[in-house]
Amino acid sequence: MRGRIRVAAVQLEARRYRDPEEYFRGMSAVLDQAGEVDLVVFPAYTGLMLLEAVVREPLTLDRSLVGHVEAWGQELLQLFREGWGSLAKARGLFLVAGTVPILKEGRYFHAAVLLAPDGGVVGTQPQTHLLPWEREIGWSAGTELHTFPTEVGPLGILVNTDTWYPEVSRILSLQGAALLLAVNAVPKPYAYWHQVRGLWQEVQQNQVFGVESGLVGSAFGREFEGRTAAFGPCEATPGETGWMGTLEDPTHPGVLTVELSYARLQEVIDQYSVFAQFHYGLYDRFLPSIYFLGAPPEAG
Repeated sequence: MRGRIRVAAVQLEARRYRDPEEYFRGMSAVLDQAGEVDLVVFPAYTGLMLLEAVVREPLTLDRSLVGHVEAWGQELLQLFREGWGSLAKARGLFLVAGTVPILKEGRYFHAAVLLAPDGGVVGTQPQTHLLPWEREIGWSAGTELHTFPTEVGPLGILVNTDTWYPEVSRILSLQGAALLLAVNAVPKPYAYWHQVRGLWQEVQQNQVFGVESGLVGSAFGREFEGRTAAFGPCEATPGETGWMGTLEDPTHPGVLTVELSYARLQEVIDQYSVFAQFHYGLYDRFLPSIYFLGAPPEAG
């Protein structure tokens, strides 16, 4: 693992493309803005933008979306992996290519895809917590959380609403993730405190780095705003704010580039390790059974 890495987080403008070729030219141009970095993170719904380019008609986030995925899902996934893989290989970097719909055993998942510098797929991370409308249109919640060991550190990926469920970040951190990557598409209007109670909070509670990318503009019948940012433990950031960098305007596209030092992160952990202070006997008494108290039957 490298001791110091440069990461670019993309605040991507949602737009329609005439065909897949134009789509990948557009994504390539965005990557050019990132410059010389080790890892680039795109926001959610990049796969749906590609699907629009394939079917050549506007999509909406409703039940009709599932029909398009059923018709084009395998072709879309292959095109997504090959196209984004080529972009990663051409630049020799790790790339979180946003998210794409995945059909598996008759179920539809919304998953992020991590690609390696050789263009291969390191792994995928499905969204594990869904909003009511996401369940209504036929999406299924993922049941696995993965930490990916890579040359740029052990990575954990948070997809959309997973960013606001502390259990997700805790599990990924306990699995060894040192850098959490949040790929988001948040409906407008942007709210500062909504963002802070998400990834910023999880970074502090788990003593990791966090990078969050967002979608802006109009797509799929909705409008999005998001403030792309990078976070670290307060002790490792200027003024002990926990903020390592951010794009100021939550309504316009851009690219944020930050440098992360795992050595500095380890210094903070060595000074006071959150995990070393765990009360394991207490947790053993109450977890996991307490999660099922009052839970609806389908949640069990």
